[in-house]
Amino acid sequence: MNIFVVPSSTPMPGEVKEEVYLLTSFNKNISVFLCHEKQYLYNISIDNKEMACSRQHKDKFFVGTFCDTLFMFLYDEKSKKLVLGSEMRTHESIISIAILTNEMIICGQSNGYVDTVTCKASKKKPGEYRMDNVASKFCSNLGYINCIQVCNQV
Repeated sequence: MNIFVVPSSTPMPGEVKEEVYLLTSFNKNISVFLCHEKQYLYNISIDNKEMACSRQHKDKFFVGTFCDTLFMFLYDEKSKKLVLGSEMRTHESIISIAILTNEMIICGQSNGYVDTVTCKASKKKPGEYRMDNVASKFCSNLGYINCIQVCNQV
């Protein structure tokens, strides 16, 4: 299940404190539903690539596809929509995503590779982001990297 949670900055008494969006892959794009009202909101185009996994980190929403592409969406407060922030290609289908730091994620892939990707705001163009593959490691000739667990060191 793919869920994106938007915390409310200052909820009024009796209001729901957060908005929860349920995202499903439909027609190789992403359909967004408001979870509490079970209401369809809008569709996000991911270039006819089917969503395989997702991970939220603060206001960013990362989507890995079965077509070796990583998308990063940002939550736009004005339109209350997820908008494309950046995209990049990887070795193979992305089937797991883990957050390392505020600017770094890991993508587990179907061919045994793990890519480390940086995600930084553009210095030249405000509001735009850039994702770069900084390291690739072949971890397993057994195939799929279905889950990545990040443990904090003490």
